[in-house]
Amino acid sequence: MMGKMAWRSVRQHPVRFGMSVIVVVLGIAFVTGTFSLRAMMSSTFGNIVDSAYAGQAYVRGTLVDESAAANSMMDPAAGRTKVPMDLATSIDAIDGVDVAIPDVSGTLILIKADGTAAAAGGSPTLALGLDPRDPTLKLGAGKRPSGPDEIALDTETLERTALQVGSKTQIIVGGQLKDVTVSGELQFGTASAGANLVGLDLDTATQYFAPDGTVSLISVFSSSPEADTVAAVTSALAGDGVEVVAGQTVRDESTASVETMLGFVSTFLLVFALVALVVGGFIIANTFTMIVRQRLREIAVLRAIGASPVQVFASVVGQAAIVGLIGSALGIGGGVALVYGLRAVMGNFGMNLSGEVPLDVSTVVIAIVTGVAVCVISAAIPARQGSRVAPVDAMRESVSIKEKALRLRGILGGLLMVAGVAAVVASTRVDSGGSLLGAGGAALLVGLLVVAPAITRPVTRLLALPLKHWSRPIGPLAADNVMRNPRRTAATAGALMIGLALVGAASVLAASAEKSVASLVDTGFKADFVVVSADYMAGVPGEVVDKLAAAPGVAGADPLYYSFFDVDGESGQVLAFDRTLVQDSIETTVISGSLDGFTGDGALVLEDVAKDKGWQVGTRIPVSVLDASNQPVEETVKIAAIIDAGSLGGAVFVTTDWFTANVPASSRIIDSVYIRAEAGTDLTALRAELTEVVKPYVVLTVMDKDDLTTYIADQIQQVLVILYALLGLSIVIAILGIVNTLALSIMERTREIGLLRAVGMGRLQLSGVVVAESILISVFGAIGGLAVGVGVASAMPSVFDTSGFDQLAIPWGALGAMIGLAAIVGLVAAIWPAVRAARLPVLDALSYE
Repeated sequence: MMGKMAWRSVRQHPVRFGMSVIVVVLGIAFVTGTFSLRAMMSSTFGNIVDSAYAGQAYVRGTLVDESAAANSMMDPAAGRTKVPMDLATSIDAIDGVDVAIPDVSGTLILIKADGTAAAAGGSPTLALGLDPRDPTLKLGAGKRPSGPDEIALDTETLERTALQVGSKTQIIVGGQLKDVTVSGELQFGTASAGANLVGLDLDTATQYFAPDGTVSLISVFSSSPEADTVAAVTSALAGDGVEVVAGQTVRDESTASVETMLGFVSTFLLVFALVALVVGGFIIANTFTMIVRQRLREIAVLRAIGASPVQVFASVVGQAAIVGLIGSALGIGGGVALVYGLRAVMGNFGMNLSGEVPLDVSTVVIAIVTGVAVCVISAAIPARQGSRVAPVDAMRESVSIKEKALRLRGILGGLLMVAGVAAVVASTRVDSGGSLLGAGGAALLVGLLVVAPAITRPVTRLLALPLKHWSRPIGPLAADNVMRNPRRTAATAGALMIGLALVGAASVLAASAEKSVASLVDTGFKADFVVVSADYMAGVPGEVVDKLAAAPGVAGADPLYYSFFDVDGESGQVLAFDRTLVQDSIETTVISGSLDGFTGDGALVLEDVAKDKGWQVGTRIPVSVLDASNQPVEETVKIAAIIDAGSLGGAVFVTTDWFTANVPASSRIIDSVYIRAEAGTDLTALRAELTEVVKPYVVLTVMDKDDLTTYIADQIQQVLVILYALLGLSIVIAILGIVNTLALSIMERTREIGLLRAVGMGRLQLSGVVVAESILISVFGAIGGLAVGVGVASAMPSVFDTSGFDQLAIPWGALGAMIGLAAIVGLVAAIWPAVRAARLPVLDALSYE
């Protein structure tokens, strides 16, 4: 019987439960969308893997770097030695082998029809050596490229670049600019997920990417079963120091690397989904608290006719479960629709995803269980309060639940906040205080949510002072209504507190990061200009350095190289440069030793790294570099000086001479070039000259100190926009919570509204009261959340100062705008409840029970 009553109550009062359903829909749509997005991405990359590694067997080198192999992305030869290309000829002769094709590939920069670089800074441009014997090679229009002056492009790349078969364009490969003609269209039968694919003549590709005659992989195609093919090739190549693996093994390894990456992405997104659901939990709890209060007499009647407390509890929880089921079902559909929409948007930006958007049983179960659990848990406390109504209350004119005093809650919340503040302060005074800072921030936010009902009245009185003074009787009535039920107000504002605490922290973090970067550039940048590449993996072409150095008015051009290899057993990025870079282009403080020793195998080490490692001047550091064949070569470098150079990334720096002698050309990348002008040179004219030098290379940009600061700040802002977008859902849910609370509050106060209208209050005045209530709640939540977020984020520069993040900047203007925006949000959220209140017929309202 109680189950039927629960369903009937939900069905007959859609307004009461509608917002809760919407909250669940939004949260579950985020959860379902995350799982479906991962499944679609997995399907897309699975198709790419199946297409790229369609062979029956693969020949690769021996494993020399387990870390590189484990962290690779769709590269079954990562961390392995290279294999001689001419092994393919030997494999061709094996019985049962149709063809063996060496994988000659690399990266280059492709110029689009509009003269800009294809996907600079985005998806890579991959160059493939095309073997006419390759059974996976399919050609659409045109012909295969022949010679170094022709290229072929896949269908999607042709569309993205607006090039056509026969178009003339340019590529940058091996640091050189080449004029080429598009000779044909490649067809791979699957989406490339945004990557641009460029086909080259095999001999040309070999010249660019395998000049030493070694490759990372040889594909073996055979009509025989995989196991037989692997056995035959293994037997024929015994003693050649290579590994032969089945095609399925390669596909499985590549797929596993993709799944690892997608796991990180989905976990990141699920964190924001969890935030949205937690915020939604506040709204649902508030909704059921108000609904239980409105049904107290009905519940008392049920108790009087024999319903037990357990049955009453089950009835309320049953309503919550129904809301969860309905919201979850709609949210599942919304999540799938969201992914389809996202796929269409990404396709418009050139990242076509061919994978299906599956909706498996596990996703449905997780979504439904999550939605129902959030609703049931949120409604548990209101249900427990309702179950305590005594049967005798059915005979009373009015029934109410006795509220507990807020003193204990205020004390507990205050203690939590004190503990949070103590943890935040302590985090600034210990090494590696990040975890302590996070714990302190969490304690502060939870403490604020706990103490919020106890501080609602004094804070509201303060916030309402302007309204009380300038807007009578609207201001006093609105303030009294907000303070009437501090628990309800705190719960409604709490949802906004969570979202804006995170937004406020992100804003301070971004502003502080921008200020830290500006400080580093201002104090550490001594050069007049720096040339950077929009394509990080391609870097600055080597031939450009000489052209820049030869430009009139240039006193020096200092290239900054980078590569990845092991230093003291740890893999990481290592920078290389000449001594002039740290003497004349980048501000450097020598802590011990001398820059004079930075020659040959000399090395520079940052002060913090030297302290952590226990290194001193003269210490020899072991390094392991992979040669052109990916064979590890053990070397050592000698610390010449320990320095402080905040604008330099990395930890250990080597000389250009040592770098070029020990690191193969294919692994050497020029990150940037620092330009110093001759004394008395017109910098404006010099910049124009340098711009002309780099203009043909498209991806290169000449920057001065201000440009560099702005460039880095723009990148920080892009990350901030993504965070704002992900946190936006929690803000939307908080807004719905305000709407919901006001709407239910108006139902609860129907008779009171009728009395106000009867004694002369106009509709506009009544609407103004509702709007003022909404604004007070919104601003209360915004101020509380921003206070916590800003407070915690303000400690970050002290905690992470060794990482170069040492400047605190509080964007007061942006924070003020957020509070103003919160007021506008309150205004918008109040529109429907205010209209509803104003339209209540006076006589009906007076007779409302």
